[in-house]
Amino acid sequence: MINRGIMPVTRNKLSKFARDIYRLEPEKPPTKCFRRVNFLHICFNETEKRLFAIDARGIAYLLELIYNVWHYQILGFIGQSTFVAFNPLNKFEVIIGLTSSEIQIIKFTTKSTNDFSQLEGHKLPPTSVSFYKHYCLTASQKDAIVWDLKSCMKVHQLRLENNKSRIKKAIFSSSGIIVVLYENDTMQAWLFEQFDFDVRVCLCDHKLRNVKDFAFTKNGGALIICGAKKKIIVLETKSWKLLKSFTLPEISSGARRLEIVPESLDAGANKIISILFEDGKVMFLDLNNACFIETPEHTLTGIRKIVVSPRGQWIASILFDGSLIISGIDRLINVQPEKVILQFGTSRPKAHDASEHLECIEKAMKDSLPIPRLIPILQEFGVYPQRYRSIIWRMILELPGNRKASAALNSKISTDGKSKYSMNYQLADKTKASLLSLTVERLIQLCPILEQCQFLPELIFPFVVVFQRDALSAFEASLMILWNFCQQWFEYHPFPPLNVLGIIENILMEVDPFLLKFYADYDVTSTHYAWPLLRTTMSEVLSGNEWLTLWDHLLTYQKPWMLLLYVVAYNVCSKETVLSLLKSKEEIEKFFGQPGQVSIRQLMRVARRIESDLSEKNHPSQYFRENYCTLPSNGPYPPILITEYPKFVLENQKHLAELERLKEEEAILIEKRREAAKIAEEKRLREESENFAKQIHQNRLKALNKCYKEEIQVAKLSLAHERKKFNYEFPSTSVEVISPCKKSCAKTPNRSRINSCRKLRNDVQNLVGEVQTFLKSIRKRR
Repeated sequence: MINRGIMPVTRNKLSKFARDIYRLEPEKPPTKCFRRVNFLHICFNETEKRLFAIDARGIAYLLELIYNVWHYQILGFIGQSTFVAFNPLNKFEVIIGLTSSEIQIIKFTTKSTNDFSQLEGHKLPPTSVSFYKHYCLTASQKDAIVWDLKSCMKVHQLRLENNKSRIKKAIFSSSGIIVVLYENDTMQAWLFEQFDFDVRVCLCDHKLRNVKDFAFTKNGGALIICGAKKKIIVLETKSWKLLKSFTLPEISSGARRLEIVPESLDAGANKIISILFEDGKVMFLDLNNACFIETPEHTLTGIRKIVVSPRGQWIASILFDGSLIISGIDRLINVQPEKVILQFGTSRPKAHDASEHLECIEKAMKDSLPIPRLIPILQEFGVYPQRYRSIIWRMILELPGNRKASAALNSKISTDGKSKYSMNYQLADKTKASLLSLTVERLIQLCPILEQCQFLPELIFPFVVVFQRDALSAFEASLMILWNFCQQWFEYHPFPPLNVLGIIENILMEVDPFLLKFYADYDVTSTHYAWPLLRTTMSEVLSGNEWLTLWDHLLTYQKPWMLLLYVVAYNVCSKETVLSLLKSKEEIEKFFGQPGQVSIRQLMRVARRIESDLSEKNHPSQYFRENYCTLPSNGPYPPILITEYPKFVLENQKHLAELERLKEEEAILIEKRREAAKIAEEKRLREESENFAKQIHQNRLKALNKCYKEEIQVAKLSLAHERKKFNYEFPSTSVEVISPCKKSCAKTPNRSRINSCRKLRNDVQNLVGEVQTFLKSIRKRR
């Protein structure tokens, strides 16, 4: 701990022997014998206004930049140390590794001698320290530990490659990648909080031996490594592919240490590094131009150790004589600005094409959305934002947007009528149906054998919906799913993938043999409980949001074989329902084709447990490709699935074409037969309708005839009654009156008898009225 009893109140200035160049020598011990004291460890804070130094005796020095002048004060004895770094959570604390294998977090502004925290866990003295958020990684020659600086507790101890090779260096990147370098020139890498999955990189494959040091760029996108044979390589941290390789000139000795030199406008993609060589010389390498940057002579020689400040303003170096030098980097690096030729005139500036803007936007999005940056978001929230999901998926799948290749496929698609897939897979939304049909036709043009694949529409439909506003992305995403997640699905075409279903059955046998026995008792096979989930990518049993969450994880972690484990996990989660409620093969088959009650959190938890507990012989990863395939940005799309189809299918494509033609003819005949049956049915219905109408007409005529007859009968009775009444009142005139009526009736043709009867009745009524009027007039005369 720091001895506050000897800490001076005043600060002393560093000796300045040039502009922005300062020098400090350690305090000599109060002994008569001469012994040189060296500085051992130095570090800058984030603001670049403080520097902490420790000498060989364990004395701590605090250097501060006050009014553009460096001052120092001696804090006291802290013990023999192995590293020092400022605490990123507290600007008044430093983290110090001690030779006693302990790590102390010391507050250097307090007067208390007991104001420190201690981290214990290393068996050997820790030699390196690095930070990510509020976490800290320390490493010794035998172990590496991740600490939580908020609670000062150990979070995780890394499971290292083996105990035979010692650790040279272990550091965190700004994106959460942990890399451990071993003395046998191999590296082991993890993503933070994914310590069960590691990547091993053998640097000997890149012809790099006796690796000395490595460093991440500030954005964590690249790893720069130097070896003993004057060679430096740059690896991409996403796929660990080689980006660049440099061979240093013969004028320099072997590189010993690397330091990143940040610049104001490089956005973390640093292009300048400082290299400390074995002979004590420091040179600055421009990675973009592959050349060294000129520096003033004799300013960067005789150096044992260097540290560059976080923002690239200062560089601190420990010389062979043990003294400390602080220099302004702008005094050392002579970077010539790019010459810009300005043209004056009346010409108007030319606007960029829309395609150039789109390319810039796509590049910026890819740089800002790497998978190491997306994984912490997914771990924190469990799902990607709905609004940006299509963009994130496009970045994860690395969809190139190859419009030329897509246009070439579109030109081959026939527009004569509707696709048979759109007719077989009916959708209410016409826009989605049209996009699905177009995507299927494109896939068939790229891989004609897919025309025999009946489950293709239901397989790709959910992905088409995600990219429904971008037809090209919908096609390329469907292509990526078929290429990576449907491996070995077509070896038994046109039957279901029996080999993949066999893998699932073996996993279920190990995970839950009782459930597998239950299926066997009811004659239920994997084609009933697994294939419906696979061919729909589990979209039929999960809700929309749950399915999107599932594929957020599947696409991000890029493990295609995890889909098989999710199928097994769904069966395990549905075990109680299957055992208690389903009592027949048909019920079980129907159950796996409709929405279930399994939550996505439970499903993912069970799948991860299965993955960790599954034996190596049944693990599906051994049957899948190690490399995650991506589409090219230029040129035609590569042929997919050609090697996965049965050999006889590929060799007999002509027979398949003939079979397809016969099927089409059969479909045409069935359609014509259906049309003929429809015409015959329409004719029969028309005849029945006509006969029915005639029958109704005849019935109406009969009813009308009956009505007329009844009317005539009533008229006859009424006439007879009137005749009797008239004869009774005028017996002498009855003959003269009635005879004309009879004559008129006799002259009336039979066909108009009804009309004559009506007229006769009216005449009789008129006659009766006249007779009554006549009688009344006679009575009045009397």
